[in-house]
Amino acid sequence: MQHQTQTTEQILVHGIIGGIVAAITLALAEMVMSLALGADFFAPIRLIASNPLGNAALAPTYALGTALFVGRALHLINACIYFFRLSEDASTV
Repeated sequence: MQHQTQTTEQILVHGIIGGIVAAITLALAEMVMSLALGADFFAPIRLIASNPLGNAALAPTYALGTALFVGRALHLINACIYFFRLSEDASTV
């Protein structure tokens, strides 16, 4: 079996694409489960946004647009970083 080496650029692209797909899928699953359990549909995104914004982002009175933007951005960035690292590790195997 021939081993194919990937460039850093290919690893980065695969990591970003995989991270975005995984982040969207996981966020939607979390939001649907939150709704099914009787909680707020946006509770998982507010929870993610509370990392940089603090506990105030968890309150229903906090601006939903800000919480959604920060929560989605942080979720996508983290997923891309994790997938990039995973792709990098998988390419050395």
